Amino acid sequence: MAPHPEELRWYQIPLSSARIPRSGLFSFGFQDSLQRYQQLRAHKNLPVGRPVAGPPPGLLEPEQDQVAALVQQRADDTSSPESLDEDTELPEEHRESPAWQVAFVRNGCLSLLYNCLPTCPPPVLRWLFQLMTLCPNTTNAAQTLWDIWLSTEGERWCPTMQEISEAFTRLGADLTPLLPPELHPTDGRSLELSCSLRPASPDATDTLALVTQLGAICKFLALCVVTQPCHYPDGARLSLITLLSFLGLDRALRCQPLPEVQVLLHYLLQGIHDWHQQLPALCRDLCQLSRHHHNLVALTRLLPDLTGRDRELRRHLSLHAMAQLLGEPPGVVPPPEAHAELQVLCRFLVLARPDALRSLMLSGGLEEPADPDWEACYLSYSLLLLASNVVGTEQPPAKQRGHLELLCARLDQLFGRGLRESTQLLFRTQLKGLTILLYVKWQEMLAQGGGP
Repeated sequence: MAPHPEELRWYQIPLSSARIPRSGLFSFGFQDSLQRYQQLRAHKNLPVGRPVAGPPPGLLEPEQDQVAALVQQRADDTSSPESLDEDTELPEEHRESPAWQVAFVRNGCLSLLYNCLPTCPPPVLRWLFQLMTLCPNTTNAAQTLWDIWLSTEGERWCPTMQEISEAFTRLGADLTPLLPPELHPTDGRSLELSCSLRPASPDATDTLALVTQLGAICKFLALCVVTQPCHYPDGARLSLITLLSFLGLDRALRCQPLPEVQVLLHYLLQGIHDWHQQLPALCRDLCQLSRHHHNLVALTRLLPDLTGRDRELRRHLSLHAMAQLLGEPPGVVPPPEAHAELQVLCRFLVLARPDALRSLMLSGGLEEPADPDWEACYLSYSLLLLASNVVGTEQPPAKQRGHLELLCARLDQLFGRGLRESTQLLFRTQLKGLTILLYVKWQEMLAQGGGP
């Protein structure tokens, strides 16, 4: 017996389905011929709608027997051999080609197969996650993975750190010096698609495609982190934060807005259970990503600034970065529960003046540049940006007001009145301009009154 039209989708209801003729819309001749056609279909017991064909054999890998069994069961339930048209049969070598696999995903056939099933086998989701890193504009794999993942009931599949690192490696990132040996991307089974990875010198179009791919991956990972937090313990979260921060230092991505990356970083930070114990180790790992002060400043700007935990990470990371740039040992930075950041910053501010940095460069403590005066002012400019992150924008507690007043006095003494300007030294004028902005900002914080 043919299914009722209300149980079918709109594109499965043919003209032969039951409908109530209305006068003025259909002529009497059309109504009579429609009734005779319905009687003829009912007499011959013809099925309603076009059956859904099964997926091509080459879509899934040969070892995925579970996936193939479920797909075949889905095809047997929704179609019969005698209802298939002859023009739907394709050569075996055509259906096993990568181009046909991509077309099967792009046309929405894979989503149609699993939209009524309670679960989707993890190999299918893992294959879609691999596919979404290659040619996203032509495969539509990201949307397919999103739809199937949300329709799955029970325990959902989530990519592991090794699978995430492999996805970023396919984008062109070299993660070998960053990850431990057990998380290094392996060759394994690859998708033989005729798509090239990111070129060595990407243009604007390649950069936009890279940002789109990275955003799609981070959006799906944010969904996994929020809905399945048990799959990502503290260790995995710290590794993923370090990995995302390393990607954010790419020259092509540094000048691009990365909202999906910042949202994912925010969710990863909020889910860390032992926060105060993990914070110093996280700051040290992030500082090891680069030894140049320009990259460390860019790293602090990549971090989100939405909650107190986000701002605490930016504050302590900036303090660790200042200690590293000034050649101080890591133990100088106080633990988070000590609340002595401003006290340590007062000492760092004395070491961050251009004269002290130039002397440190000439003495061999730092790498000697071609122009020590310019490089000292450039480094001092970055150190002041990091100092601004340490102070933040919130009202300081009442017991910290004395340290903030001391910071203002030393800022005016060392970088304001103590810094000589010249028409031939524009970099000193820029450094003094930043000094004035920070001085006004900190004075306004003091004028508004301290917190509890």
